[in-house]
Amino acid sequence: MKPKWPKKQCLRDYVALNYTDGSRSRDSIINDIKQGRLPGIKDGGKWFVYVLPDGEPAYGYTENTPGVESASTDAIELTGNSVADSILARLAANAGTRVSKAS
Repeated sequence: MKPKWPKKQCLRDYVALNYTDGSRSRDSIINDIKQGRLPGIKDGGKWFVYVLPDGEPAYGYTENTPGVESASTDAIELTGNSVADSILARLAANAGTRVSKAS
């Protein structure tokens, strides 16, 4: 069975992995989630951040967002430049947007 991504990572683990130097407080990260700057949710009494397999936040994702195929009718058009296209593909995957080849 293929695992489902993004996954919910508890806030404590997210802080421990991403802010080892203590540069961000728990409250500031919760505020980012509430303001929509960081993908996350409060489930019961705990806060979670949606993360991708590489540990990066899954920007643009919420549990209410439909699957990638129907998330957006817009498509990001690839440029033909392999470096730029890899960046665009990653951004599209995080945002749930389709990718189309250059015309």
